[in-house]
Amino acid sequence: MKKILFIFSIFNYLLVSAQYNGNYDVSNWTLTNINGNGSVNTTGMPTSFILNGTDGLNLQGSTYYTVTVDNNTEQISFSWDYTTNDGPPYDYPRIQINELTTVTFTGFNLMGTNNQGGTMIVTVTPGDSFAFEMYSVDGCCGAASVTISDFQIQTISNSLFLNKYGALVSDRATQVNENGEIGVSGIDQNGKKSN
Repeated sequence: MKKILFIFSIFNYLLVSAQYNGNYDVSNWTLTNINGNGSVNTTGMPTSFILNGTDGLNLQGSTYYTVTVDNNTEQISFSWDYTTNDGPPYDYPRIQINELTTVTFTGFNLMGTNNQGGTMIVTVTPGDSFAFEMYSVDGCCGAASVTISDFQIQTISNSLFLNKYGALVSDRATQVNENGEIGVSGIDQNGKKSN
């Protein structure tokens, strides 16, 4: 019974929502260009969208598709498919958090082919600004596009943590044993299995 209680508690804390709903509904996202003229095609929503980069400006620039994270710590996971005629070193997809941290998509190869794909997982915290970005080094010679699909949000409770023994614990799984000692899912505060 204790194991079932612990598993139920984990599912209470790790809630997965699919696609673009709630805080991530298409109406909450904003398209922004900095030295760019890119666009977003949301006709595939809620399944996918396409972020198109800059072309014809002969300037370094970016196109962003941005949302603000709600009151939860979350893991965002997604699949991506990239294509360009210009070449990966000149136009490439990134994510940006809080307009400070930019990270090229996991698995993207600047020296790779003009068609690439992969998956990525990003952790964000409450109030973060999260953006998909199509960055262009030269703003010319053909834009790049990236299709984002399989978008999933996993909410992680702020009260879910690892104790000093590496056990995943939360206040919802707390119980008191017959000796009045507080334990979590059959593990006492010293990391020993309780009866």
